Amino acid sequence: MPVKFALIMLPFTLLASPVAGHGAGKEAEPLAEPAVQAEWLNNTAVQRVFVKETKGFSRFEARPALKIGLMVEADGTVSECLPLALEKGGPAYGKELCPIISEYAKFKTARDADGNAIRSVFIVLFDEYRPGSVAENRTFG
Repeated sequence: MPVKFALIMLPFTLLASPVAGHGAGKEAEPLAEPAVQAEWLNNTAVQRVFVKETKGFSRFEARPALKIGLMVEADGTVSECLPLALEKGGPAYGKELCPIISEYAKFKTARDADGNAIRSVFIVLFDEYRPGSVAENRTFG
């Protein structure tokens, strides 16, 4: 791993919490409708990790469209990650991306009407990608 990449990712690694560390021994709070939606802060950094560590996420390999649901906690970390079907009854792809998203993704938290940080659901959509197509330079988030 190049030193530059390691230095860029170090703060995200130190700040990220593993999925297993969340929710142990506590009951989940009910979700409230956020007045302000969560915002993904480091999607470009996470995409770089996908390309480096996940087979099938490079610009040279095709991949299907993906839809992934994330539970974003009030501190901006991801506590749960679940691949979702794009259409009712269809297959859900992307399970291999969940560990990376859960470890590296950081969010500006959703807020309720009073301005308090709350946990919320965030849906990530990845467009289908075919090498050599216009989709090569698309971002996600």
